[in-house]
Amino acid sequence: MKKRKPPRAVTIKDVARMAGVSIWTVSRVVNERDGVSEASEARVRQAIKALRYRPNIMARALKGRATQSIGLIIPSIENPVFPPLVKVIENTAAERGYSTVLCISDGRLEKEAQQLELLVDKRVDGILFNAMGGYHEGFEILRETGTPVVVIGRKIPGFETTNVSVDNRLGAKMAVDHLIRTGMRKIAVLLGQLEASSAIEDRFAGYKDALATHEIEFREERVARGNWSFAGGVAATNDLLTRGVEFDSIFASNDSAAIGCIETLLANGLRIPGDISVIGYDDAPVASMIRPHLSTVRAPNALFGVQAVNTLVKLVETGEDAHSEVVFEPELMVRDSTGSALGS
Repeated sequence: MKKRKPPRAVTIKDVARMAGVSIWTVSRVVNERDGVSEASEARVRQAIKALRYRPNIMARALKGRATQSIGLIIPSIENPVFPPLVKVIENTAAERGYSTVLCISDGRLEKEAQQLELLVDKRVDGILFNAMGGYHEGFEILRETGTPVVVIGRKIPGFETTNVSVDNRLGAKMAVDHLIRTGMRKIAVLLGQLEASSAIEDRFAGYKDALATHEIEFREERVARGNWSFAGGVAATNDLLTRGVEFDSIFASNDSAAIGCIETLLANGLRIPGDISVIGYDDAPVASMIRPHLSTVRAPNALFGVQAVNTLVKLVETGEDAHSEVVFEPELMVRDSTGSALGS
């Protein structure tokens, strides 16, 4: 006779669904924490009673056991800057005795929150989180569960964590300073959407800093927005050309967009750097392979990745919760897509 399967255990997600609240609200009620309205708490307690939900004490105990694994969340694997960084992180983690669970967020806040929940459910010992920069209430699961996290690349406003990052504002200023030193004055900028990432905001601020330092007027018409892809660079450059914007150089806020920019300028019969100088950001491997070789700003990804892993492992193994910040300085890489500094 075929055995009957035991009934599926009721989970915190079931309670949240019935009560019409988030799992983090249920967690606060179960753990008797503040921050939940009376109405929400009443619905949660009613759902708990109706479903006969019992918090899984064994699962809580297992949370305390090391799994020798860390989670890594990045926005994209298609951006050429990420594969080398992932390799450094995986190798460093392995040297410290940890495996790596990789998640791709596609740069969406909702998906970032879902992946944090997934990694917590997998009981990883800690998480490296390359966040887009925005806050989502789902991030609170890290505090609720005490999961160690290091946010890499950029900070999350209003969500205090340990951070390992690169000074994007300084890097952008270095790039635009270089263009100005080569005699450029009409400098356009290709940006991703400002609301998508704090890194974009920092690089835009660095662009403006350089103009201000050299007393060059900022002109809004020289700003083209799209996204951080090759296609985004093509579209943004076409936008500048279609609008008849006067420019002698372009700072693209990442290398993929810069390469799309170069392809578009060349297709329109413009010489680089003879007619237009182009500089990117990130120093992706392809930057030194294309023609002309792309001037860009390099983030020290090897040091960055090692520092991020070692910082997380320290949090995991010591249980420290003090928040710290490590900021790396980028490096200017001058190649063929920009001219030489005047007087050099």
